[in-house]
Amino acid sequence: MAERNFKRLARRLAILFVLILTQITIASWWKPQPTLGSEIKKTPQDRLRAITYQYKNDKIFKIVEVRNLQKDTWLTDLEIELKNVSGKPIYLMQFLLNLPEIPPPPPATATTILSSYGNKDLMNNDRLADESDIPIKPGETYVYKVPKDKIEYLNRYVNESDIVAVTHVVFSFYLINFGDGTGFFVGQPAKERVKKPSSENSSLFF
Repeated sequence: MAERNFKRLARRLAILFVLILTQITIASWWKPQPTLGSEIKKTPQDRLRAITYQYKNDKIFKIVEVRNLQKDTWLTDLEIELKNVSGKPIYLMQFLLNLPEIPPPPPATATTILSSYGNKDLMNNDRLADESDIPIKPGETYVYKVPKDKIEYLNRYVNESDIVAVTHVVFSFYLINFGDGTGFFVGQPAKERVKKPSSENSSLFF
C-alpha cells in the first residue's frame, strides 16, 4: 500500500516537473507582442495656429469665418471671409499679413504680405469712384486669400517647413476707401481730399 502511494506521488512530481520545465522553455524564446499604443510613437499635441487682428473696426467689417488656418498648407488655402457692415460701398481695401516668426530677407524689417482689392488710383483720394469701379456693397462679403505671386516670392527664401511651423499670424486692415473721399488708414479716419496731393504729401495714403 505504501509502495503504491509512493509511486503515485512520484508520477505526480514528474508531471509537475515537466510542466515547469515547459513553461521555462517557452518563456526563454517567446516575447509578448507590444500593444498598439506602445508600438506607435505618440506625436506631440498639435498646436493651434493663432490669428490676431490689427486696425479692426467692427463698424466696417464683420469677420464671418476663418478657414483652413490649421492646415499645413494654410498659406495657400487660408480664407478670411469678411462682411461689409459699414452701410457704405467699399471700393478699395488693402490688407497686411504679417508673419512675425519668419525672419525677413534684408533690407526688410518684417515678413509682411500686402494684398489689395480695388483700383489703387483711389488710394490717395486723387479721385472719387466712378462706374468703372466695382465695390463691395453693404451686406456683401469678400473672401481674402493670400495672393499666389506673393506666396511664390515668399517660397524663394523661406523653407516650407518654416511656414508649416508658424504658430501666429497678424492680419491688418491697412487701408479702407469708400470711394467718396473718405476712408480709414491704419485704423484712423482719413482726411476727405479729392485733389491730387502736393509733392510734400505724396507719401501719404490719404
